Amino acid sequence: MDDKNLNDIYEKGINSATIASKLYILGLFGVIFQYVTNPLIHGPSQQVLGNKTIIVKPLPLSLWSPFDDQKYYIIAYLRHMIDGTIAISFLGYTDILIFTLIAYPVGQLKILNYLLKHFETYKQKYKKLHNMADENKAAYFLCLDNIVKHKNIIMYVKHFNETMSGLMVLEFFHFSLEIAAMCIQTVANDFSPAIMLFVADGFISLIVRLFLYYYYANEVIVLSQELAISIYKSNWYDQSPKVKFMMQIFIARAQIPLSYTIGPFSDMSLDSMIAILKATYTYIMLMYNTR
Repeated sequence: MDDKNLNDIYEKGINSATIASKLYILGLFGVIFQYVTNPLIHGPSQQVLGNKTIIVKPLPLSLWSPFDDQKYYIIAYLRHMIDGTIAISFLGYTDILIFTLIAYPVGQLKILNYLLKHFETYKQKYKKLHNMADENKAAYFLCLDNIVKHKNIIMYVKHFNETMSGLMVLEFFHFSLEIAAMCIQTVANDFSPAIMLFVADGFISLIVRLFLYYYYANEVIVLSQELAISIYKSNWYDQSPKVKFMMQIFIARAQIPLSYTIGPFSDMSLDSMIAILKATYTYIMLMYNTR
């Protein structure tokens, strides 16, 4: 059903996801930019090797090389820059793929909520679109169409959990360790503006990544429960007994919220995000006390 309001909801969801993804990618490339420029800022250093003092030119990453990095420094530096860009691109694009998979039902649930809330308006549009004279028949088929939409969303979340739930367990622990490892550098290294800038950029990127995952996962829970409220706000009381019964079944099913799962342990929600941040603090204190 082509409708401006529904299209606006769809476009708004796409735009918000696109902006968030671009900000995350920008932060990641900020991190690799600092890695790449760090050797140029600090310059060569002197190292004592036996009875000799040698000049060592720093490189952005710790990589094995089939040739002498110091002798062919320019080639090695370009190789490090390309490898770092490829690695950060793979990480970023993989995260965006998973994020968009998580965010997809959010837009669909917003559209379904709007359809249910304005049931009478779309009943008239449905009646006109399909050339129906009977309003009860139009209401029945529109309600059936909404049920099919809801069922498709339920199946999508179910399939996501079946395939990605185990990965979300690894991500849960990985998030906290990665953020802790980034923050501990402010303690483990000498304090300097360059280190603080690097840590700040990396920390913000990781928090944005964490927020994208768990905010939109939490939205799925909230919006799926809101479906019952949207039906209640419609003119359900003016519908035929058959449609009223269908709406009652819909409301009963909507009482069970949809959610992404972190293995068998928990649901992905803002509470889970707070748990990750608490675990991060624990890791930081553990690293600090045992360093």
